[in-house]
Amino acid sequence: MMDLITEHIDVWTSAQVQKKKGGRGRGKSTNGQAIYGMKKLRELILDLAVRGKLIPQDPADEPATLVLENLTSQKLHLIKEKKIRKAKVAPGNEMPEVNFDKPIGWELPLLSDLLLNSSDDIVDGPFGSKLKASEYTESGVPIIRIQNIDRGAFKSHGLQFLPDSKAEELQRHAFVAGDIVLNKLGEPAGKTCLVPHDLPYGIIVADIIRIRLDETLHDKQYVVNCINSPIVAFQFAQLAKGVTRQRVNLSQVRSLKIPLPPLAEQHRIVAKVDELMALCDRLEQQQTDSNITHQALVENLLTSLTNAADQAAFADTWQRIADHFDTLFTTEQSIDHLKQTILQLAVLGKLVPQDPDDENKKFRSLVRDERKVEGLSVTIKAGKSDYCEEVARSFQLPSQWHIAPLSEVVLAAVDCPHSTPKWTSKGKICVRTSQFRPGFLDLSEPRYVDEETFVKRTERLKPREDDILYSREGGILGIACKVPHKVELCLGQRMMLLRPARVLNPIFFEYVLNSPLITGIAKQLTTGGAAPRVNVSIVKAYPIPIPPLNEQHRIVAKVDELTALCDTLNSHVSEVQTTQVELADAIVQQATAAFN
Repeated sequence: MMDLITEHIDVWTSAQVQKKKGGRGRGKSTNGQAIYGMKKLRELILDLAVRGKLIPQDPADEPATLVLENLTSQKLHLIKEKKIRKAKVAPGNEMPEVNFDKPIGWELPLLSDLLLNSSDDIVDGPFGSKLKASEYTESGVPIIRIQNIDRGAFKSHGLQFLPDSKAEELQRHAFVAGDIVLNKLGEPAGKTCLVPHDLPYGIIVADIIRIRLDETLHDKQYVVNCINSPIVAFQFAQLAKGVTRQRVNLSQVRSLKIPLPPLAEQHRIVAKVDELMALCDRLEQQQTDSNITHQALVENLLTSLTNAADQAAFADTWQRIADHFDTLFTTEQSIDHLKQTILQLAVLGKLVPQDPDDENKKFRSLVRDERKVEGLSVTIKAGKSDYCEEVARSFQLPSQWHIAPLSEVVLAAVDCPHSTPKWTSKGKICVRTSQFRPGFLDLSEPRYVDEETFVKRTERLKPREDDILYSREGGILGIACKVPHKVELCLGQRMMLLRPARVLNPIFFEYVLNSPLITGIAKQLTTGGAAPRVNVSIVKAYPIPIPPLNEQHRIVAKVDELTALCDTLNSHVSEVQTTQVELADAIVQQATAAFN
């Protein structure tokens, strides 16, 4: 097994995917990447461990069947004497089939067969009104919730509590340190860990199951490893198949099939798993550190590029980046950072050279004249922001550029109607901020309103091609995209409609709004806490750089060229990551087949 790890270190550590942060057994998150190869390696270790393939069997070990037969005999006697209750288990035809070849001395019992009193020692939390969230307190008796459980790891952050009196009412649902807990609801169900020693007593909630084992008969850590292993995870997945929200019930958990070796072998398996998992942790930490160093290097170089004091410093930094392009931009995150740097260079006047023959007329009179021709208000109420004015003053403009508040360079800046659209199954498109992407409006899943609603929602200004949609509220905040060609639409909520004057190339204007220059301001001036927003007056005050129109066209062409290069890089990175993931999967499959 050690050879399998060391011979394929490059595969285990390089196979990475975009993934949410997870705990042990899922793979750490490293700069937005989860080390998929390490996740698969951990799964392989657990799978081999609970199939008897990780360490050799010892014929001198007392077979597991003797422990189980003794438990069964005692259990039947106590049930007959009415000293314990018979636990409810699931019908056999309700449980998934398990492919398992029993090694010498092993058995495949139900989880409930491991305990003398499985009715009281495998229980779930209080149902329904027996425990309400409104009864939680900031101190008292701790409660365990879904968010406290991960595979092989208990997460103490965010613990809630109950008053002593309430906990006393819920004694049947109590846990003590060393109990096993798992979630019966969630994606995935069946994540399992031990209650840590610093939690001597508490209560589980409804979606948690507590298992209390006799450690003289079974190794608790072995059972935790077993429930977290692919062979039991498969059973959870099959039980939850076809269900919108993954959930299993208490009877089904009691009926899970558990590969059970002799107790002495359980101890040896746990020791070997701990040894191999520690090696995985070290490898993963090394890769995490490497990724962090790589990210810092990319950020420092790109920051140096945007902060270059003169053309010579810019050229020197760019050459250093160009010399190592293939090693710097190897992750989606680094390429996204490069895209943002390209936009920032574009709006700082550093992406293309200036042409002294370019003419940049006094724009304010041109904008006013265009508003008159369009039949729009000649003046727009100016936005006000000391911070925006400070940013504008600090802006090092090329000689032929201007900079002005957004309200002075658009024909109109209109906020959305402050009402929820009346949706219909067909009609006119009404856009939502969830459809906004930087530079792209996603109309793959449009929503509609009727003609009357459409007219009402376009009273102030009807969107037209090359207008800019800008999200200013909610989770998708500070994103700009153009109204597409030949698309009739109206505004939903949490957005503004901006109509650039002819002194601005609409695509250049879109780039400015999506650049770090403006997104940084939006982030700095966001208010609202749980409902974040940028006020309309702030948007109108955004400082908009205005190069000569010919230079704007050249900037747009250069950004398009470099963005296409970034997209090609991203596609290559995605292909490489897919290949690495497939290779990790193939090695796991081959290893499993070889050990079998």
